[in-house]
Amino acid sequence: MDDRIEAFLLDVLADDGKDPNVVRANTRCYLAAYVEIFRASDVEDYKKDVAAQRCRDWCRQRVLEELDQREGTPTADHLRIVLNAIERPSQ
Repeated sequence: MDDRIEAFLLDVLADDGKDPNVVRANTRCYLAAYVEIFRASDVEDYKKDVAAQRCRDWCRQRVLEELDQREGTPTADHLRIVLNAIERPSQ
């Protein structure tokens, strides 16, 4: 997996134990920041949207992988909040 996605995961894991509203807000901020990093990495304008979607997809996939590994722990509940924030960014 891409190092940027691993950095995203570390960012969201750092919020473990915080208020769920803070977790959702921070996750949206982290995701937006990484999407911009992915967009900036593509030189061609027509590829920037594809890069942004790839970032969202990879972040979601990585959170799901981590959730599977941590099932049955308090961190799994945290990761479900993160996943919800990724899947429903406007709520």
